[in-house]
Amino acid sequence: MNGDYLLKGRLSVLKEMGGVLILVLAVFASVWYTFWIEGKNTQTFEVLYTWLTQDYMSMNLMSFGYIVIKYLKKVFLIWLFGWFGLTAPLSWILLFSMIFSYGFTTTALILLFGGRGIMIGMFSYGVQAILAVSVGIEILKRSMDLIGGARGQVKKQYAKLLIPILLVSAIMASLDLGIMNNVKILIK
Repeated sequence: MNGDYLLKGRLSVLKEMGGVLILVLAVFASVWYTFWIEGKNTQTFEVLYTWLTQDYMSMNLMSFGYIVIKYLKKVFLIWLFGWFGLTAPLSWILLFSMIFSYGFTTTALILLFGGRGIMIGMFSYGVQAILAVSVGIEILKRSMDLIGGARGQVKKQYAKLLIPILLVSAIMASLDLGIMNNVKILIK
């Protein structure tokens, strides 16, 4: 009986603080890694600059679908791995890697462009990153309810998360197509 109480207490703390903890750890790790590779002679910064200056697809249904799938893949895998208790740690790792990549790119932009790097990051992927990370953290919270033993209604609510995941992916794709062609103005 006492063991069940301790397990539920730990799960509730992990549920409330787990996403924030992953967020903080991933941001610190990405900033540290960016500064670490800056001293090395790598081509990472050149690749990032090339990515920002390339010509993007015109807005059509095919490119919109491709970008929706790109964003949907990340968040859907977090949702899918959170469904099962055994694979739940993989959802945490996926969220960490997603936040790490956004933090790394932001830090690299700041190193490349100074103050303009913050604006370039916010305009090129900032809103999309905030949406994706927020949805990822919410999925982790809901998956902790599944792991905690609550099944019936919680399982139905967890399955209903697919609708917001699809909507957020479509919004992120729309923002991506609408904004990325104009980011070159900030670079020049």
